[in-house]
Amino acid sequence: FDHFSMNDYDIYGGTWWTSSGLGGVGAGSHDWTHSNAFFFDEYESAIYISSRHLSRITKIDYPSGDIIWMMGLPSPFMYSGDEHICSDLEFSFQHNIQKLDNGNLLFFDNGNLDYIFGYDNVTSRAIEVEVVDDSYCNIVWEYILPTELASYGMGSVQVLENGNYFINSTGDGGTILEVDHEGEILWKLNLGLTWPSGSGYRAYRIPSIHPGSF
Repeated sequence: FDHFSMNDYDIYGGTWWTSSGLGGVGAGSHDWTHSNAFFFDEYESAIYISSRHLSRITKIDYPSGDIIWMMGLPSPFMYSGDEHICSDLEFSFQHNIQKLDNGNLLFFDNGNLDYIFGYDNVTSRAIEVEVVDDSYCNIVWEYILPTELASYGMGSVQVLENGNYFINSTGDGGTILEVDHEGEILWKLNLGLTWPSGSGYRAYRIPSIHPGSF
């Protein structure tokens, strides 16, 4: 409330107006920011936080709490859009913000609001960006998922030790795939889940606890 303007809210995605009528958790209230991911960079002493319903990623100084930058939608799609950096990225309803060892940011762009930019289909993507001088962004790598794998509610992406990307989407009943830097799918797994009762929020590849067995 001290740093985010309440003039910023989800005008186009419908979450602001429907959340007040939902039963169960959140009934009678508005799911304003819906912050879904958090990364603390100890070296830089900065917090990166993803606010899904504002389609915004914010970099915050720690421990002062001062906002260094906000990255998100341009005006007129967001009231404070002129204050956002990198609004040409046009991501929306994103998940899983993280800072890589190379200093780039990696996150999963759900793309729920693609239609406001004139796209025919909602598409999700994994995206790695370089933030230059806390002012503008270069896309280092991105992978646009096929339309049938669009992930409206969740999703994650991880850089593996081999340099490939490990992507998780709720599309097509839940799908996990490994993609190389050229965008070639190396393997894909369908989880056969039923939305929304069954859905994969994130997926990670972890080192084996029994490496000697293989």
